[in-house]
Amino acid sequence: MQYKMTRHLLSRPTVCQLYIYACCLLYSSAPVFSSDVNKRFRARSSTSLSLLPIGTYNATSVSACAVRCVSRHNSHYFAFDQETNLCQCALTIVQGTVSPLLPSERLWDQVSDERCNMSAGFAMAALHNQQLCLKVIFSEQVNFATARARCEAFDNGRLFVSDTVDKLNLLRQIHDAVMKGSRFNLYVGMNDIVTEDEFYWEDGRLVTEEERRLLFNPGQPSNSGNEDCVMFASRIHRLNDVPCYFKSGYVCEIHA
Repeated sequence: MQYKMTRHLLSRPTVCQLYIYACCLLYSSAPVFSSDVNKRFRARSSTSLSLLPIGTYNATSVSACAVRCVSRHNSHYFAFDQETNLCQCALTIVQGTVSPLLPSERLWDQVSDERCNMSAGFAMAALHNQQLCLKVIFSEQVNFATARARCEAFDNGRLFVSDTVDKLNLLRQIHDAVMKGSRFNLYVGMNDIVTEDEFYWEDGRLVTEEERRLLFNPGQPSNSGNEDCVMFASRIHRLNDVPCYFKSGYVCEIHA
């Protein structure tokens, strides 16, 4: 009996042993990520894309830059300057020369989610622990029905469910960077077309009173003049209800 008990106790790992084992797993996996950057990321040569920086650092290599951006910001994109070792982590990327890269800089993006088609104008956006796939259209102004149809034409596409303050802040950052002082409203995925004052998101959820309070200005939505559709109002950086025939830009997303 004493032999069996001693053998049982010896077979159980101690807290110290478990800690050492966890550290070994952590440090053994880190070099794999660093050395495997060319499989996890790809270099982009397009001069029509610009990044919206979320953090800037010095890094010794492309791999070190990738590790820094993913671990600190959950970034899907980064730019690395091989001459200065400047590493820029991106909130997202946008079409156009908002913040053009230097000749010595390369833009890199993760290849983890092929659903987000950059060739169709979509880009990933890092938002805390979320990765959103968005396409913000500033190039045309259409009514709500057309905007909805444009987004739904993409696989798993819909108008953007901008259901948090963080998502509105993301739209503000993208809008302000692209428009540079000009104003351009954007349709999002909310309406009360079916039943007056019962607003629904494009994913089918009823808009809560808390969401109304956080996302609209006080007194809104007001339904002044049969306002059944909703847009991101660039002047106030919040949501506002409007008639569905109003022409505006719009925001598409690819959802899971």
